[in-house]
Amino acid sequence: MDTFMAARSIEDREEDYYKAAEYYLKLGISVVFVENSMFHSEKILSLKNEYPDFEILQFESTISHLGKGHGEKQLMDFALENSQLLKTSDFLLKITGRYIIKNIKEFIAGLGSEMKPVYINFIRDLSWGDTRLLLMSKSYYSDVFAPFCEKYLDEKNNIILERVFARSVHYHLSKGGEFGFWPVYPDYLGVDGSYGDPVKFPFFKKLKYQAYFKLKRFVFKHIA
Repeated sequence: MDTFMAARSIEDREEDYYKAAEYYLKLGISVVFVENSMFHSEKILSLKNEYPDFEILQFESTISHLGKGHGEKQLMDFALENSQLLKTSDFLLKITGRYIIKNIKEFIAGLGSEMKPVYINFIRDLSWGDTRLLLMSKSYYSDVFAPFCEKYLDEKNNIILERVFARSVHYHLSKGGEFGFWPVYPDYLGVDGSYGDPVKFPFFKKLKYQAYFKLKRFVFKHIA
């Protein structure tokens, strides 16, 4: 999860994060909630009483003023260094905290038993990787993704996290590494953090996105 960071009221943002965390917890999915403003939320804390696999980590960000990507990188660093739940996992699945992914169970089931080091949805001529959902092994994070962020992330010059993520995967492939496509397109429900606009896919828009995503996967896998 990530920080309280949009142009909406604190109460509205708190409700967004609460609903998302509760949704995943009710599905039996462990959640590490990372918050970087030290905002005290009794509502979110109350989930710990009901769900033992809910971990809350808080710290005061020192670099979020550099941009959203820097803030997200610091969140993931902090989670990997301090989370007890993540110590038991070989993989990191980061979901933007304002979003509920309604088909997350289908997404996880579609990964299969032989996991790839990193999963990506390439967009914009393969120069971007969607970062609303990040799935990678902890070793990929420490060996490839984190060093690429430290070296290249420069949001003032439009080298944003999405570009750095895609670049890291291209580098990984050039060294003989493997990657996986997302098994399904996420069915998002939530609020855009930058603008505060609702994120919801109507039925026909959802069909269009899913059909395009399946076609893209097919084309990538069958290019001669």
